[in-house]
Amino acid sequence: TGRAGARVVPADGLLRVEHPLPDPPPLASLIVPTRDRLDLLRPCLDSLRGCTDWPSIEILVCDNDSREPETLAYLVDLERQGRGHVVPCPGPFNFAAMNNAAAARARGRLLVFINNDVEAFQPDWLTLMAREALRPDVGAVGAKLLDGEGRIQHGGIVLGTGGLVTHGHRHFPGNAPGYRAALQVTHAVSAVTAACLVVEADKFRAVGGFDDAVFAVDFNDVDLCLRLNAAGYRTLLVPGAVLHHREAASRRWTPEALARHAREIAALKTRWGPLLAQDPHYHPGFDPDLSTHARLRRHFPPAGTATIRRPA
Repeated sequence: TGRAGARVVPADGLLRVEHPLPDPPPLASLIVPTRDRLDLLRPCLDSLRGCTDWPSIEILVCDNDSREPETLAYLVDLERQGRGHVVPCPGPFNFAAMNNAAAARARGRLLVFINNDVEAFQPDWLTLMAREALRPDVGAVGAKLLDGEGRIQHGGIVLGTGGLVTHGHRHFPGNAPGYRAALQVTHAVSAVTAACLVVEADKFRAVGGFDDAVFAVDFNDVDLCLRLNAAGYRTLLVPGAVLHHREAASRRWTPEALARHAREIAALKTRWGPLLAQDPHYHPGFDPDLSTHARLRRHFPPAGTATIRRPA
């Protein structure tokens, strides 16, 4: 469903529908959780401020008990210089709760969830995502994320692969068109990663935000998207919005983290089992051994192993 004033524009040999924006564009609240890791946080925030052409943004940093003096000094300066707000989030690490806490303080009509290991490098990334997120029938909107080698890290989330979920087109080259141009055109998917996710604040709050009681660290983004979908909104991937993502650069797999991860896997299967059996946006005829994509992989060596596949 579009709005009056949408226009069709050419884009790399394809046609793209460009939806209009409100005038003036609304405030966007960029929410970045962190615990120390200034080596990640500083370039992340520098890129968000310096490589985002959206005219009205605020930055909220969710600080989970940072202790390193350099980080603490940086956060103080951030607020003192008016370049961002710090939202204290003490206690055990709970990614979903941190994002919820910042969302509750956010003033923007748009909530933009960004991991501290993500960096923007194309100024129009947020504009492209906002055009979709502001549509009345759209819920969560995701971006195309590239890893440190320029390969696809995230191209939408596919449900059911390996009995759980995975990132679509993972390890394809960053310039690969994807299956039926899926990496070139905006399209519906079941879920997108919260490493870079845009959603209108009213829609986010209407479904209760992230479920921080059940999905403290993993799958909270999948669960949010599926609840938005169930409420009648569509989840979209916008491949034209491209950012770098050093995935899980700050994660540590302790025995406690592994146990929590297992609990969250079980919870995802319990809550969304029927959808995990077959993603409605993923064709059941795809071969489990990825032979459907063999020809595409040959065109882009070395592409690595793609992860678009059907459930076993």
